[in-house]
Amino acid sequence: MKFSSIVTPIVAIALFVGIFLLLQANRPKLPSSDKVILYFGNTCPHCRDVEEYITENKIKEKVDIEEKEVYQDKINSAELALVALSCNIASDQIFVPFMYAEGKCLVGVEEIKQLLNSKAGLVN
Repeated sequence: MKFSSIVTPIVAIALFVGIFLLLQANRPKLPSSDKVILYFGNTCPHCRDVEEYITENKIKEKVDIEEKEVYQDKINSAELALVALSCNIASDQIFVPFMYAEGKCLVGVEEIKQLLNSKAGLVN
């Protein structure tokens, strides 16, 4: 048996496995439901309202919020689509600001403020 007849299939399999693992590593995954994630757009005026509310009320001192920009970042955008799908939100109904917390999806300024108030112990 020739050496090349053994090596060629092994190299092909290794290449296939490597490509598969690379694709899996870059694939968005559903974040943990115990995180609080704010998806926002860098030019979104409603997102700015939420950011100002968080700053004015010092929410970040009481709640760990992970922020993910979705207009410029394709990975964050794909993750947002996956999160929305997990909440049965159609792709044409995904808007920012969007928050994922406690396994729930919240869309819009008022829903997000209510959740943040509750988590931060603020009175409405």
